[in-house]
Amino acid sequence: NDFDPDNDLALIEIKESLPLIEESPTFAQRGWWTMAIGNPYDPLNEAVLINNTTFGYISNVLDNTYNYTTATINHGNSGGPLINSRGQLIGINTWASSGTEDGTWNIAVDSDVLCDLLYKCD
Repeated sequence: NDFDPDNDLALIEIKESLPLIEESPTFAQRGWWTMAIGNPYDPLNEAVLINNTTFGYISNVLDNTYNYTTATINHGNSGGPLINSRGQLIGINTWASSGTEDGTWNIAVDSDVLCDLLYKCD
């Protein structure tokens, strides 16, 4: 598979050689500092916000799969990394929602899901 619609994940191949982000050897835990990176589109200015970065912490981890973070995940951040304080990958930015009834949710799927479903990691 090259995509997983349930977790909003996809693999793409590019020709450019990019440095790798080291994966965290442990699952994220409540209280961990986080940084969400992405390139969201700003429709008001018709511009892409290159390497937009927001900061927060892990507020919950559900089933060792879903990392709930207070770092804001903007539209267009999907697929970007969620990084811990050591600069290690802990998740892939996936969902964000906000509302007066349900509050604000920013969720990154644990990076192991990418390995399990899309790419056979070593």
